[in-house]
This record gives sequence, C-alpha cells and structure tokens, in this order.
Amino acid sequence: MTPDPSPPPPDDSNPYVAPLAAGPLSPPTLGPSETGLLLRSEKLRVVYNVILAAVVLGFRAGGRGSGLNDPAYLRHVARGCIGANLCFCVGPVVNFYAHWLGLRHGAVTVVLFVAGTGLSVMVASGSILVFQMRGFD
Repeated sequence: MTPDPSPPPPDDSNPYVAPLAAGPLSPPTLGPSETGLLLRSEKLRVVYNVILAAVVLGFRAGGRGSGLNDPAYLRHVARGCIGANLCFCVGPVVNFYAHWLGLRHGAVTVVLFVAGTGLSVMVASGSILVFQMRGFD
C-alpha cells in the first residue's frame, strides 16, 4: 500500500492556517476603471498647469511679477513648476485609494481636483509675492 500524496483536507476550525497550495505571484494589472482614473488625472494635469500658469502670468501682467529677463525669477518659477507637478501626484494617489475603498463617484475626483488646485493657487500666489519682497528685509 502506497501513501496518499494528496494533502489532508483543510481544517476549517483554525482561521489562521496558511493556504496549502499557493500559485505563482503575478503583477497587478490595471482594470478598465483604474485606467480611466489614470487617464482622467493626466487630462486634469493639463488643466492644473494652465490654471497655475495663468496665475503666475496674471501676477506678471498686474505688475507684481518680476520681468522674464530676471534669471532669479525664472529659476524660482521653474522650481515652482517642478514642485507643483510633484504635489499634483497626491491627488491621483488619494483618488486611487478612494476608488479602492469603494468611493467610485466622479465627484470624488472633482472635489480632490478643486481642493488641490485651490491650495496650489494660494501657494503659487504667496510664493510670487514673497519672491517680490526678497529685497525688503
């Protein structure tokens, strides 16, 4: 008589028992809804950048921004552009978590975008105004 090579039936009394046969791990794939979230956030990134560019150019047109021939001002704006786009990434990450938690309504994206863009507009405005006062200390 040969021993049976199959594993014994699972013991349902212990909820902490590991699975008997684990398959190979596969990388997670994005489903249609996650891909839609990603594409929507990239379209919103363009709107976000246009809004912030309008704010910075509005300060320039209003006489508050330095001239575009000022290298320090251009460096400041370039650093601000990089920082703003890094900060933009927070919105899609929070949106993915909200989606994962079951908040799949389009209003979640709109609220996150409006709140994040509003905060960025305030930071950009304050940054330009503080840059203008750099010589008044």
